Amino acid sequence: CSQIHASEAMAARRLLQPVIKAAAPRLAAHTRAMSGKIDDVKIKDIPGYVNQVANDPKTRTSWEEFKYQYWKNYVKTGSADPVFHVIGIMMACGYSVDYYFHLRHEANYKYH
Repeated sequence: CSQIHASEAMAARRLLQPVIKAAAPRLAAHTRAMSGKIDDVKIKDIPGYVNQVANDPKTRTSWEEFKYQYWKNYVKTGSADPVFHVIGIMMACGYSVDYYFHLRHEANYKYH
């Protein structure tokens, strides 16, 4: 049971690693600027800082970056390429399903 929790923690750490790496320098600078002045920190400033760090392009995961670049290059420009991409993906999925059933048929019927 403890190994399952450890593996989940490691997976979460791997997923959050880009966010932590991107936010660490700014957080360290922010912490150095705040050190010794804990009374000067206002609670209302914390959500703005967290929002700024979360929306920074450097903190995006690779999948989010791919989606952003795809949207910027194809969808936002009004290109027809996404239609062809969807058709190609559907063809590849259909072919893989058909190929699976074809191989299963060949395994069951050797002599035909």
